[in-house]
Amino acid sequence: MNNSKIALSGLVLSAMTMTLASPAQASLYRSASGSTQLGIIERNVSAEKHTGSYVTVMGGQTWNGSFKAIGEGILGSYLYQGEFEDSPAGKPNVKCTGTIQMSRRPLGRSATMSLETTWNVMGGTQCPSIGKMFKLTLIESLPKANAKGDYTEGWGRWKVTSTDGKLNCRATPNGKILLTFQGTDTITIDGRAGGPFTRLNGDSWMYLAYPRYPATDADFKPCYVRANSQYIQPLSIGF
Repeated sequence: MNNSKIALSGLVLSAMTMTLASPAQASLYRSASGSTQLGIIERNVSAEKHTGSYVTVMGGQTWNGSFKAIGEGILGSYLYQGEFEDSPAGKPNVKCTGTIQMSRRPLGRSATMSLETTWNVMGGTQCPSIGKMFKLTLIESLPKANAKGDYTEGWGRWKVTSTDGKLNCRATPNGKILLTFQGTDTITIDGRAGGPFTRLNGDSWMYLAYPRYPATDADFKPCYVRANSQYIQPLSIGF
């Protein structure tokens, strides 16, 4: 099988609730429709070894899956290769196993990262999909602004988008200015978690505790930036 329509007819990844590591440790990928969800845990003992999990639906049954993979950079992309296993919820006696391959690369000419994922089902116990291959292209899930334009979900890498090319970082929400980011700056926070967020008069503010900015941050003091799409937007994070 070599297209997503065939894959979806047999194995559909669904945006069900998953038990993953914190956002600081995991990156999440979804289909464009939001019906597919897979997470990769990045901070393991070895930088090249990764684990993750996903949720699948097959024949109306929810399946929970996990995988272990080795990752390496190849010509501008990042390739993971390893093994997976999954079982239907409430039926641990049924299990499918096989190999998984995930290729992380920019989506077209955009800066958004995609994860082209292939499952090759090779064995298991009472597995209904042995011998089948499933392919899906997933897109890195970045924080989405709400109807007001505010962000409330943490992330580790942002760009300044204010019309004047400046972003003030304040001692308290709407308080004294401690630092001003420029439009050419990328705000990189340790891990993907970012935040936390707080609200003042209905507006969302993101707390920057230890961003890796400026290059010499000995004088940096934790501060707050306005968490709105008029001022900042999330960027994909490389490995």
